[in-house]
Amino acid sequence: MKVFQGLQQGSWLSQTSLGTKNDAFRRRISFFVNGLAEDLVSFPMEKSLLCMRQIRKYMDEKLIGLEGSIQNSEVDTNVT
Repeated sequence: MKVFQGLQQGSWLSQTSLGTKNDAFRRRISFFVNGLAEDLVSFPMEKSLLCMRQIRKYMDEKLIGLEGSIQNSEVDTNVT
């Protein structure tokens, strides 16, 4: 019975820390987006669109890199 209670507490703690990490990540993203929005408000429309395209290109490149690393790790696990 005590072992089961310990497992329940352990999973609760990991879920709590995961929730805290997610909250911190959301705050950082929100801060970044809000700062970006404030900067873009002061730009002319064409410059704003150019910045948004550059940001999207950067994010797409990072996403493609992430997908590639995930596929490579899946291949590595299937090799064994």
